[in-house]
Amino acid sequence: LFNLNIGKFSLFIKTSEETKKTKSFIELLNSNLNLNLEIGIDFTGSNGHYLDVDTLHYIPPEPGKKTLYENAIYECGKILEAYDSDKQYPVFGFGACPPGSKEVNHCFPLNLAVDGDPNIKGLDNVLKIYRANMPQLTFSGPTYFAPMLNMMFSIISSIRDQNPMAYHVILLLTDGMINDLDETVECIVNACDLPVSLIIVGVGDADFTEMEFLDC
Repeated sequence: LFNLNIGKFSLFIKTSEETKKTKSFIELLNSNLNLNLEIGIDFTGSNGHYLDVDTLHYIPPEPGKKTLYENAIYECGKILEAYDSDKQYPVFGFGACPPGSKEVNHCFPLNLAVDGDPNIKGLDNVLKIYRANMPQLTFSGPTYFAPMLNMMFSIISSIRDQNPMAYHVILLLTDGMINDLDETVECIVNACDLPVSLIIVGVGDADFTEMEFLDC
């Protein structure tokens, strides 16, 4: 019902123990549905170094020109931003060593907040913080999706208890590699009763066969 060319979702509202009523996306918005956007960004070494031309996180020197990841965040995020009432976005990175650490972290707040709060106010600030903090990261690997998804699903589960009219869209940006496919499948299956859609955006021209498998 909501087509981004890379994903669609509908929401089923349980009206009794025996029946479920399907509502359109517009009907849900008119019923005070609160849409929430969460973002996950791949910083594994397979993306290449951000200073190397033709790599996926390469920062162009021309003013106003975006990295490939910035383009993906902006083009997808600006569609969803109009429906997110508080414009607070939990944004996580994975597959890199944050500053001050020599261990790979598979789920860290992009804003590098000491208190662990991953929320960033506004899509423009998401892009600013991405560009400001990325040089502080040491790209590494392997590529694990499950730790970050489990964190996001845990947040969504807690929010559902507080606000049953909240719906979530996870925007996962990656270069296509995945090293914990079985764990990721199990994680997604376990979250099948949560009010959430997972949109996986492939950045670059790698083999996205495993990403297509997750579509099933």
